[in-house]
Amino acid sequence: MPRVSRAVTLTEVAKRAGVHVSTVSRALSSDPRIGAETVDRIRLLANEMGYEPDPAAAALRTGRSGVLGVLVPRVSDYVLATIYEGIDSFATERGYNTFVSNSNDDPLRRREKLNDLLLRRVEGVVLGDARLDGDELVGILSTRGVPTSS
Repeated sequence: MPRVSRAVTLTEVAKRAGVHVSTVSRALSSDPRIGAETVDRIRLLANEMGYEPDPAAAALRTGRSGVLGVLVPRVSDYVLATIYEGIDSFATERGYNTFVSNSNDDPLRRREKLNDLLLRRVEGVVLGDARLDGDELVGILSTRGVPTSS
């Protein structure tokens, strides 16, 4: 597998531009406090250097991951796969990515996978096998203060 090159950081762009890192951050996010000439210069430089925003860093800063978790019992199930495609399409149209996790119909693995999704700070979870008669995972979500809807 080819080695992935190290990502260019905001700090490196700032050093090259001769400005503070916060100026680079603001320029790249179109903050009105930064002049148009500075924005253009920093964007051009960032592009030349190969800078790309880090979604994980942005999620830490904003508290938003832009990711919806989908927990299904079996990805290989045709009906569930079709439902997942619909969820992914719906999410994409609204600016979200999806992260699917497979429980293999194992109750312990189902709880672990839900916990993994929540640790990844997903902004929502679709339970592909939720039960209307008091699903354990809905109770776990409620206990953790995660809003639920059926």
